[in-house]
Amino acid sequence: MKYFILFFFILTAGITSLNAKLLNKTIATINHKMIYLNQLNQTKKEIKNSNLPDSLRDILYKGKNLLKNNRLLLDYLVTRQLLFNKIKKYNLSVSPSKVNSYVEKIRSNYNLTDRQFKKLLREKKINYSEYKKNIKNKLEINQFLRQFISPKVKISQTDIKNYSYKTKRRLPPLDTQYSLLHIVTKNKNFKNTNFTPWLKLTYSEMSKKMRSLIKKLNKTKNPQFIKINKEYHLVKIQSISKVESTAYKIALNKIKTILFNKKFKTTLQNWIKKEKKDSLIKIFL
Repeated sequence: MKYFILFFFILTAGITSLNAKLLNKTIATINHKMIYLNQLNQTKKEIKNSNLPDSLRDILYKGKNLLKNNRLLLDYLVTRQLLFNKIKKYNLSVSPSKVNSYVEKIRSNYNLTDRQFKKLLREKKINYSEYKKNIKNKLEINQFLRQFISPKVKISQTDIKNYSYKTKRRLPPLDTQYSLLHIVTKNKNFKNTNFTPWLKLTYSEMSKKMRSLIKKLNKTKNPQFIKINKEYHLVKIQSISKVESTAYKIALNKIKTILFNKKFKTTLQNWIKKEKKDSLIKIFL
């Protein structure tokens, strides 16, 4: 019986040791830095819990099922490690105080006390320390992307025109802006002819009274009177120009955001492709 117990103990210890070795199995190397199987499994747990933030997955792997594709998941780990290598090289590490401030901001948005927030994380099966670590990774990756990828993305007027043409999303018309000159007087009988700058108004900003004045000015081409607060203003048009209306700016910013996100992703993919080419990467999965 003693021999059986001893044999069982040795067998169990052997299986445990074997499991540990399997979990610590090297599945890839990046410039001789190891990526282990247990990292792959841990990442799967992180992905299952969508409450853990990850900028890289949101940008490059959105809509892709990393949980069912180990090679794709490993590609994500390799890409992430390449970014971390650069973060370390350029000393872009985020301080604990910044991480804490960011976590505090999230907690405040939920309108929870520190205790309630930690309880919420536990209910979602999120380890608080692991959560802060993920926040740190996110902030560092974002910092790298802002400094080294975003500046490479340029949106031209041609890009905007091509997008509008292809998607048939025409921009709203530009607004007309009038630069007006005036002379102020208590009555209409005066000899002063020294006009001075008065207002710059777009047609959409004008009152009905002002629009009526502009119509007269456009029609007669001569200065016209308008009474405001017991004073007469003799008004003439100095210049007319086209400017971006509020509706135009909103539509333009939407198009720029769409184009930026698309070009940003392509720029990042090209950067990663070059980094992979320049690195010594071996895959054993």
